[in-house]
Amino acid sequence: MNLASFSVIAGSYWGMYRAARTSSAAVRSDLQRRETSMARKMTLIVVTDAACWLPIILLGVVSLAGVTIPPQVFAWVAVFVLPLNAAINPLLYTVSTAPFLSKARERALNVRSSFRWSISRRATNSSTGTAVDDRTTVVKPTLT
Repeated sequence: MNLASFSVIAGSYWGMYRAARTSSAAVRSDLQRRETSMARKMTLIVVTDAACWLPIILLGVVSLAGVTIPPQVFAWVAVFVLPLNAAINPLLYTVSTAPFLSKARERALNVRSSFRWSISRRATNSSTGTAVDDRTTVVKPTLT
């Protein structure tokens, strides 16, 4: 059942990708970049689902082949591996949204420009020979 369920999930994602690809064929602006981005997101989701479900599927196949597997193994896999899938999927869907990605890029650019400014400021101070400490001192007000 697990293998069949995973196959349906993977097939559904493949179908969504194909439908999006054919429907966006009429709109050629930025098509290649969008298709590649969507394919990466869907591949990441399917791969993480497979990584979480593969141990359960393998344990099921091996036990059907007649190998005796201790119940503790099933319990450990069910307790520690399956919840990973439930925890990872919302993160993947959130991280792959446009609003999240645009804010993340903006913050990364801010950090990068701040870092560059800091490095250039230190280089300027060291090249002029001035020993200026650019750090600011925070004075906490006292309640009286």
